Amino acid sequence: MLFFGHIGITAATAKLTDIVFPLDIMHKSKSGFRYRIALVLRYSRDTAGNLDYRMIIIGSMLPDIIDKPLFLLFSESGFFTGRSHAHTLLFALLLLSGGLFSRKSWLLALAPANFFHLILDCLWADPEILFWPLLGRFEPYEAEGWFSNLWYNLTHSPEIYIPEIIGLTVTGFLAYKILKVWGINRFVREGVIG
Repeated sequence: MLFFGHIGITAATAKLTDIVFPLDIMHKSKSGFRYRIALVLRYSRDTAGNLDYRMIIIGSMLPDIIDKPLFLLFSESGFFTGRSHAHTLLFALLLLSGGLFSRKSWLLALAPANFFHLILDCLWADPEILFWPLLGRFEPYEAEGWFSNLWYNLTHSPEIYIPEIIGLTVTGFLAYKILKVWGINRFVREGVIG
């Protein structure tokens, strides 16, 4: 999956989660599944009870933000691939642990979005990457023709272009709502949508 698929689908999932498990449910009920989920999500919200969608968007792309430039710069080393260190479960757990330890809501919003990136990349099909370093090292990846392969997959692989179209649609809708309805200033300052 590429750019818009990650951002759009992750942001839509976060918004849906925000709607289904609102903070005020904790005041209405003290038990049940929705209460428990809302209790966990409470720590990823700021003091006003809002999710920081800026961190969700960054988290949705964080593995690629880290791994792709390292791959392009150091592809000859074989130590970095387009999916290496930041695409691992270890990295996701370190982010989550850092958020839980520091109790920083922005980090706790970043961590699940980062984990969702791993799900959308279907990394269970690449256990050597997902469970690194437990299953060995990363397989070297050839940097030659990287962009042409990317373009070919975007235009010929339904598992790539369908999520991209969905993500672009969601991202476009959210961008429209932020610009015209919810307010760009509030989004930029606080990361709030809706």
